[in-house]
Amino acid sequence: MRRLTGFLLAVISLLGAQELPFQIPDLKKLQKIKVAELNFAGKRVIFELYPELAPTHVANLKWLSDNQFYKNRKIDEIRDDYAVLIGKISKTEPQFAYTLPPEFSQEEITRGSLLMARAKDTSNPERKSHGTAILIILKDSPHLSGNITLIGKATRGLEHLDKLLEVSNIENLTVYVLKE
Repeated sequence: MRRLTGFLLAVISLLGAQELPFQIPDLKKLQKIKVAELNFAGKRVIFELYPELAPTHVANLKWLSDNQFYKNRKIDEIRDDYAVLIGKISKTEPQFAYTLPPEFSQEEITRGSLLMARAKDTSNPERKSHGTAILIILKDSPHLSGNITLIGKATRGLEHLDKLLEVSNIENLTVYVLKE
């Protein structure tokens, strides 16, 4: 708990340089942001979120969910059948043109991992994440471990992930706060 508090304070101090459109909730509420539900083509995938590993990213995902950002969102890209990218912004969405500081962990990136996308190191030496673009991993991807922010992993509906390759958009991504 003490380690998480110190880490959260360090992240908050790093954010001072950039104005984000959301507030990071207090530690007690942040720890309750633990579940996301992805709906597409009548399928449902449940993700366990990791606010202890990526507090800023999880708070961001909750804010995007609350603002219906992912509702009827198109699938932007399929990366070599190992990942699906959702959430690129258009020129008509400048309010979502922000980045997040990296919150890398050494957790394995496996099938069902939920990540925040980022630009290549050559154009993004600070390795910041996009504010909105998420990656859903379809195949184990150990080359990404420690190099990208892991937000969570699928715990139910993993069998539906390959169906993302067959659809053009998702219905929604909803983030829930656990009750007391």
